Amino acid sequence: MLKKSHIAFSHAVISGSVLVSNYPIKAALPLFVGAHFGAFAPDLDGGDTYDSELTRLLGKLNFLQYIPHRTYTHTLWIVALLVLLFYQMPQIGANDYLIRNVILGFTVSYALHLILDNFSKQGVNWFFPFGNYRYNPKFKSYQKKRKYHWYYYRVNGNFELWFRQLCRLVIAINFYLLYLQWF
Repeated sequence: MLKKSHIAFSHAVISGSVLVSNYPIKAALPLFVGAHFGAFAPDLDGGDTYDSELTRLLGKLNFLQYIPHRTYTHTLWIVALLVLLFYQMPQIGANDYLIRNVILGFTVSYALHLILDNFSKQGVNWFFPFGNYRYNPKFKSYQKKRKYHWYYYRVNGNFELWFRQLCRLVIAINFYLLYLQWF
């Protein structure tokens, strides 16, 4: 999916969760900030689509551009490290809700990104470097060997455009309901 689709889905899920759990506004804002950046963080690796943003900022210092797309940044190992970091924050001494909510939003959005990418044509290497994946030079990434073709989407295809618009509608409704709840 494109960056804007990942961000839209992430914000739709986070805003719905905040609405259902009655989060106060002070705690919800850091959650949204973390969710925004976690939604596109896995694609800052060597993929054609998103590395240009980080490369423009860091230039040759961007070590992520040398990692093949959908390899190490698209694994459950990173999500496990983020969850571990979230639960270790009180031991480090950071009991502040600000830092914990930023990390929580980042972690949830990172995981949502991987789930959405799993349904794309390329799939996700959940346990890279272990598993049965092959390198595809067309996409410059590793791909799953798929048995069924009915459950995946094409990046920037009609399904993704529809899905993004639906997420934006859900965000608008959720924020209206959050506005009524908070103010």
